[in-house]
Amino acid sequence: MNLRVHRPSRFVLPLLEKLTGMSYSELFSLWTGVIAAFALIYLGLSTYTVENGITQLHAMEFYQRLGNSLYFSAVTATTVGYGDLTPLGFSKFVAAMEAMIGFFVFCVFITKLVSHKTEIATGEVHTLMFESKFHHAREGLFHIRKDFDALIHEVDKHGSLNEDSWDKLA
Repeated sequence: MNLRVHRPSRFVLPLLEKLTGMSYSELFSLWTGVIAAFALIYLGLSTYTVENGITQLHAMEFYQRLGNSLYFSAVTATTVGYGDLTPLGFSKFVAAMEAMIGFFVFCVFITKLVSHKTEIATGEVHTLMFESKFHHAREGLFHIRKDFDALIHEVDKHGSLNEDSWDKLA
């Protein structure tokens, strides 16, 4: 059996790197831009080719068509799909593409947000661990110094160390 490992294509990997390199506001702007661009496509399809547009849009005034195109686009990009407006003909393909693109960009946004929060939490854990280890090392050094001070005091007082003092050094 020959199992092949699939690697991201030369197109997907650079796109993913570019998306993950964007700021939160840039990603949100891209996502809303996708919604607006697809809304204009739906508006155009519904205006010029009724059989390839969105149901009920062709009978509305321009601003109602624009508003409902934005609404349909937002519902599609968020993959909610209420079903009150449905695509016809070619706009089904357009809606499927928008759902995939919108969901992908939104997933990158959420993943980046979770990753950032994880990095913050990991940094805090490392800081706490360092502070704990530093505290324990400092405490150990304090005890060693205290023992040596007692030995030095004994040498100053008696001129040498007795048998018990040598055991403290071991």
